[in-house]
Amino acid sequence: MLALMAPGLLFFAVFFYVPMLGNIVAFQDYQPFIGFRSSPWVGLANFQELFSDPAFWESVRNTLAFAALQLIFFFPAPLALALLINSLVSSRVKSSCRASSTSRTSSPGCWFVALFQQVLGGAGLISNFLRDPRALGPST
Repeated sequence: MLALMAPGLLFFAVFFYVPMLGNIVAFQDYQPFIGFRSSPWVGLANFQELFSDPAFWESVRNTLAFAALQLIFFFPAPLALALLINSLVSSRVKSSCRASSTSRTSSPGCWFVALFQQVLGGAGLISNFLRDPRALGPST
C-alpha cells in the first residue's frame, strides 16, 4: 500500500514542499552567488523595510483599485452574456453561442488528447518505433 502512495507523496514533496524552502530568503540578506547557507540571517528587517517603503503601499492601493474595477466592470459581463444567451428563443442559436463561447477552453484539451494519441497511442509514433526502429528511418 505504501508503494502505491510513494509516487503521489514524492510529487507533493517535490512540487509543493521543497519550493517552500525558498521562502527562507525572506529572512536573510540573500546573495545568489553565496547561497542559502552563507547568506546572513536578518530576521524581520526585510519586512520592516518593505512596509516602510511608500512605493509598496502605492502598489497595494493600485492592486486593490484594479481588483475593485474588475469586480465592478468585468464580473457582470459574463453574467450578462449568459443571461442574453439563455433568453434567446431558438435552441439552435443557444447551442451555437454556447459552443462558440466554450470552444476556447475545451479545444486545447482536445488537441492535447489527439496529439497524445498520435504520439503515444497504439498506432502512434513511439509505439511504432518501439516495435520496429527501422520503420522511422530513411528508406533505402
